[in-house]
Formats: sequence, C-alpha cells, structure tokens
Amino acid sequence: MEKQHATSLTREQRGWLWGLVVGALLVVLPIGYLAVRGLHNERRLSHEAARACAQVTDQRMMASARRRVFELQYVFSVANTRYTHSDETGRSGLWADVPQREWEQAQGGECIEVIYLPDDPAVNRPARATLVNDPVGNKVAALLLCALTLGLCGAGVVGTLRVARAELHGFELVGPDEWILRSVRGERRVPTSSIKRAVLIMLPPARAHPPWRFDTDVLKLKLDGGEEVLIEAPPGPITSAATSALEATGDLSWRGRRRRRR
Repeated sequence: MEKQHATSLTREQRGWLWGLVVGALLVVLPIGYLAVRGLHNERRLSHEAARACAQVTDQRMMASARRRVFELQYVFSVANTRYTHSDETGRSGLWADVPQREWEQAQGGECIEVIYLPDDPAVNRPARATLVNDPVGNKVAALLLCALTLGLCGAGVVGTLRVARAELHGFELVGPDEWILRSVRGERRVPTSSIKRAVLIMLPPARAHPPWRFDTDVLKLKLDGGEEVLIEAPPGPITSAATSALEATGDLSWRGRRRRRR
C-alpha cells in the first residue's frame, strides 16, 4: 500500500481556518474582558464594600436530580436611588443565588444583607454567595477558557504563517547527485540538478489531525517539469535522505541554516 503523505492546506482550507480564528476571537475577547472586569469588582467588594439590608421582591427554587438552587430578587436604596442585582454587562433585576437558610429567612419577610461599592452601588451582590455559583470561581473559569481558546488560535495562526512563509521563499539545496523516487508506478531517478526549488515546511502529519497541528517537517521539491514532490522528514535543519517514498545515496541538508534562496 502506498503511503499517504501530508498535503499543504488549500486556499479554501486556510480561509476556513482564518474564519474560525476570527470568530473565536470575537466570542472569547468580550468574555475575557467581562471576566477581568468582574474579578476587579470582586476584589474591590472584598476590600471596600459597604453593606445594606435589601428587601426581597421575589423568590424561586430551581431543582434538578442532583441539587437545588435557591434564588431571589432584591432591591435596596442608596441616596434615594434604588438598585437591584446586576452584572458586568449592565443587566439589572437579575436573580441571585443565596444559601438555603437565608432564602428561607426571606420567606418570613426578613431582608437579606448585600454588599456594594460606595462609589458605584450598581456593583453589588448578596453578602453570602453560594458555592454553586461562586462569583470569583466563575470568572476565573471564564478566563481559563479564554486563555485556552487564544492559545489554540495563536498556534493555528503561527502554523499557517510558517507554511505561507516557507512556500513563498525557497532554500538552496545541498544533497546527492541523484534521487531514486519509488511509488506504486515503479521507480525513476531524479537528478538533483533538475530540482528547481526546495522548501522545508511544517504540515499536519495526517488529514485526521486538526489544522493547528504543525509538528511534522515536510520537504517539497519542485522539478523542472513543474512536478511537485512531498517528502516527510524528521524536524530539524538536517533531514534524513531515506524515507518510504524517496531514497538517495547521501544526506540531504541545507546550505547554512535554512538560508533563504536568493
């Protein structure tokens, strides 16, 4: 069976890759900004928050097979201005999670204690948040998700740029006088002098791998007749001359260290 070698990304595949990267950035960057802003507000609430007794306006309990979540809505006043539970996007009148004991006390008409920023009372939350929806933990998780997504996007961009740069600039080839190219159609000899262009590029090792994985060096040779040959090779400035598809009488190397062809 003939070995299938990795192929370069087509223009359409690169377009899809760039589209996914841009789409991911449009989604995760606002999430990351809101998470950073939320962590900043939480840090301020832990150091300079004021306290108030908020009147409960509505209650509900969300039950599932594993747990129950107790939520309520509240309102409090600061300098004759009424405030409700809100988030970093500016939405107000939101439901807030509270411990079951505090939720049951609110059913009896008691107020709940909330903390808020004196210079911006719109930033507020119940003084005793639940572990289910911890305000700091949720924002840290959002930041980690953003960092992971940005890392994948960055790897994809770097890999694509490396391929594009390598395909744009050739390298001067130093090798044996002759190559023996073997395939299912037989074998033929390829003189080194007929190789017009040699490029060492990074390509996915197989079609099943995601497009951001560029961890296999591939040598692309362009012959006088316009034919292009792809050869898998170990990473590094000096590659092996013997592969399952191409054999030679010596080692293939680059003059200098991957010097750009002039």
